[in-house]
Amino acid sequence: MQMGGTMNELEKFKRSPYLELHMNDPVKWNIWDESIFTIAQAEDKPLFITIGYSTCHWCHVMQEESFRSERVASILNEKYVPVVVDREERPDVDAFYMEVSQLMNGSGGWPLNVLALPDGRPFQVFTYLPPDGEGGNSGLIQLLNTISDIWKNERGRITDAADQVSSIILAPDKETSGEIDIEEAVRVIQGLYDRANGGFGSAPKFPNFTYMIFLMNYMRLRSNKSFSYMIQKTLKKIRDGGIYDQVGYGLHRYSTDLEWKLPHFEKMLYDQAMAISTYTQFYRVTGEDRYLHVAKEIIDFVNRDMKNGDGLYSSGLDSDLDGEEGKYYAWTPEELNSGLDREEREIIEQNYYLDDIMDGKIVLRRRESVDVTNEREKLLENVNTKLVALRNLKGKPNKDDKAILSWNSMLLSSMVKFSMSSSGEFSRDILKTADLIMTSFEEEGKIYRTIRNGIRGVDGALEDYSYYSNLMLDLYELTFEEKFLMEAIKTVQQIKEMFSDRENGGFFSTANIKDKAVVRGKDRMDIIYPSGESVLYLVLEKLYLLTGLDTYREMSDSILQSRSADIARNPLLSSFLLSYAMFRGKMKKLAISSDIEEDVRRTLGKHNFPDIVFSKGENGIELCNENFCQFYGKSTEDLVKYLISNI
Repeated sequence: MQMGGTMNELEKFKRSPYLELHMNDPVKWNIWDESIFTIAQAEDKPLFITIGYSTCHWCHVMQEESFRSERVASILNEKYVPVVVDREERPDVDAFYMEVSQLMNGSGGWPLNVLALPDGRPFQVFTYLPPDGEGGNSGLIQLLNTISDIWKNERGRITDAADQVSSIILAPDKETSGEIDIEEAVRVIQGLYDRANGGFGSAPKFPNFTYMIFLMNYMRLRSNKSFSYMIQKTLKKIRDGGIYDQVGYGLHRYSTDLEWKLPHFEKMLYDQAMAISTYTQFYRVTGEDRYLHVAKEIIDFVNRDMKNGDGLYSSGLDSDLDGEEGKYYAWTPEELNSGLDREEREIIEQNYYLDDIMDGKIVLRRRESVDVTNEREKLLENVNTKLVALRNLKGKPNKDDKAILSWNSMLLSSMVKFSMSSSGEFSRDILKTADLIMTSFEEEGKIYRTIRNGIRGVDGALEDYSYYSNLMLDLYELTFEEKFLMEAIKTVQQIKEMFSDRENGGFFSTANIKDKAVVRGKDRMDIIYPSGESVLYLVLEKLYLLTGLDTYREMSDSILQSRSADIARNPLLSSFLLSYAMFRGKMKKLAISSDIEEDVRRTLGKHNFPDIVFSKGENGIELCNENFCQFYGKSTEDLVKYLISNI
């Protein structure tokens, strides 16, 4: 809603750039809420649901070809109830229909298009289609007309298909017990590791930061550095590769190839947050400044290019410019030659590969020999600044400027971690943005997921509440200000009341609201970034240590017990949860008095101790696990020696 006002139909579209893009389509779009089912049932029409997001290349293509076509619009308006969904705004709706797509097609993607009964149950799911068919393949127009004829004349075929899908998707979970085996997760990650190129798995290749966080925590658990080589190679390949914006910094979405050369060019806020956190933690593992240097580059990028005028952070930057993917980031040889003098050109040639990997264009990749610690790196930074100015002459990619609570909280938590490893750098800006987050996304005790131009959007999901409460605890550890701890406690109480699955354990992804998805599901996949429930587990374990209240342990037990079978089947889907479940009973509260707190934070920020929770103390240093205290003193040096030797 507008700050203090009621959201009208125009504002519903303007709360999201993706929805706003569709405002002027000839298709008469509805936005997902409970009214679409009433309309479809009253008009006796199937639903046509398209799910996408602002920085999605093929979403733009399908909009231009089909949703702005009068031919397509006339069919959708007459024969269907058309619905448009921003997947970033409604991850619950997206997750449900994506699961259907995986079941029916074995794959998924965006735009995700769904044909569904008036009650929302799907019977056909597909991704991009051109308006007209080619080579014997149906186009969107033929498909829509065919389905409409079947709906009128042989509806039983459609309802049978929907019933068949529903019997699988909507069936209640039959949880079986499973043993949580941390070592099995380690073995699976080892099997996925790409020894030649770094990273995990095959193309398209994602960074998989959650796997690296798991390995770093595991090395702390086992008091060794046996998997550092995997992380070191992966992080270097990412930083040197085309997946990293070499001149403007920050990560692109993923690499289309095994060698990190050619990316899909969109930039998402959550990828930047996960990268900052991972590079900072690996600095703590190795003590090598180069990893902290990369984290700072990414922070500089998000502050320059992803911060909105209101001080919050946007969701993403488009991969396209003028309808051409990568146009902003890729270079023709002529563009490089005309924009640089001879000395600058020599610096570029010395530091970057300039081979053609994109239809006559260059995607800059850094040579392996580049050392960020020497003087040459400073020269390169100066040339990079000039290259950014040159490419800005082309124009800039569109920005999805809606702010999402979970992603803003995730980013700020990663910046807190960086600040604690860099003697407090950015701490003032972090606290300023934190105050903004605390006031912008909440109204009368209710938390919202999105805000754009002062307009609050949809209700907060579990991931919003979880990442927000985790940020509050991170800020408490950074400052020892009680207001942050109290806010975390209040938010977790809301989670317990609104999201608990009191029958089967664990937590639903959404509150029991009117315009929920067809099924109230649980997002538990720690793949691109940790799920809300996995982050909640960490929050609960921290609060149990900080307060001693059994209710937090009971809630975290509920998560583990309800997910044990899923973990046994595929531990990597819960990699972040396992990153902290491995410390169950081993996490420690470190109480520090005010006279030495800065020294302790600064020193421990140079070491990998993910099992430590900072707390305000009264007399020196007191280190306690959940059963007894292990260390007393005032020497930070003695504390570090003890922590290194004891887990």
